[in-house]
Amino acid sequence: MGTSGFLTEGKNVVLLGPPGTGKTHLAVGIGIKAAKAGHRVQQPALRLMGQRLRPLHHRLSDDRQLSQRRSHG
Repeated sequence: MGTSGFLTEGKNVVLLGPPGTGKTHLAVGIGIKAAKAGHRVQQPALRLMGQRLRPLHHRLSDDRQLSQRRSHG
């Protein structure tokens, strides 16, 4: 991430971990570096991220269950 290669590759960054471990601090630092390099930056609210990720989580769960059924079937 230090090279910001994920930006030119069109990849997202999601920081996960328990409270108080510095996720927001890292996100702000990454955002500042990206903005200084001329990239558009956004840090959506947690609620918005949940709304965006929930369908993906359900789809991945369904895919895993289907894969497990196929391997045991």
